[in-house]
Amino acid sequence: MKEGAKPDALPKAKESPEPVARAPKSAEEIETRNTAKAGDLIVMSASSASGRPVVWVVKKEKFPKLYETEKGTEHPSEKGFHLHKVKPETRTAVLATEETLHILRVKFGETIPPQQDFHAHLTDLISSGKVKTIEVQKVDCVYAKEATEDTEVVTRVQKGNEPQLKFVAAWGSDMPVAENDILIYNATEVYRIARAEFDMTYLVK
Repeated sequence: MKEGAKPDALPKAKESPEPVARAPKSAEEIETRNTAKAGDLIVMSASSASGRPVVWVVKKEKFPKLYETEKGTEHPSEKGFHLHKVKPETRTAVLATEETLHILRVKFGETIPPQQDFHAHLTDLISSGKVKTIEVQKVDCVYAKEATEDTEVVTRVQKGNEPQLKFVAAWGSDMPVAENDILIYNATEVYRIARAEFDMTYLVK
């Protein structure tokens, strides 16, 4: 794939995923919940598959690693949210194929594993070659504002395939995983990007 191309699927993934069935724009699901502490950033997508911006929390110490701290224009309707450019870093990801989800379900069954266990098992699967990774890059700008007090943030995304399993995210809330979703993986954590949102905000390297 040429750099800058927008993927309809993930051609570098050996599993050759099927096209993603799109739910109506009005259909959303709660992906996770998190609490922004004072100083954390409440982040809002500049685009969204569901038609309503996706909102999530980024810890204050992590935000500068992912986004430029210089504030751009203010959001036209959401007071206090300013545009921030994403830093062009490459991220490691796992495509949640039917086979990968089966392997994970064999390990965890119907339980909801904590982040540490889920990350450790995924690390083992990647190291052994049973699960393949791809390199992706976030390309969409975001809007963000600093929280001044504890603020609960509910992350809603376009509803896609039915979740096949759940795990506990690093911030302590459950995250579902459905077929064709993307798992962003690094040395310390793993989290899910719903496939419809991924297609709008990431590129495959």
